Amino acid sequence: MTTRIRRWILVSTSIIVICLVFATIWYELTFYERAYAWLTPGATKAEVLKHFGKPGNIEACGHAHSWDGENVDNSSTPCVEEFRYFSRISIGEWDIGFDKNGKVVSKAYSSSP
Repeated sequence: MTTRIRRWILVSTSIIVICLVFATIWYELTFYERAYAWLTPGATKAEVLKHFGKPGNIEACGHAHSWDGENVDNSSTPCVEEFRYFSRISIGEWDIGFDKNGKVVSKAYSSSP
């Protein structure tokens, strides 16, 4: 193999690896954002797990709940359980609240945990 061919192989491989790294970073940065945008009231736990994956924490609801910053009337369907998701490569926390039937009743995003 000539030096010129080796150089082209090295450059081509390097460009492919760099593109794959950037694509992976973009995917990780936008994964929860895309799932969060999809989320609608009444979605089931199974649907949330399908779009978000396994939560970082599962806790009892402990604070006033909202839907993207708007207060939610919890008198008819109070939140009893909350899934918390954390990004691996950016600062952010996504909280999803469920009622006793396992339906989504609240969602919130915090850019600093």
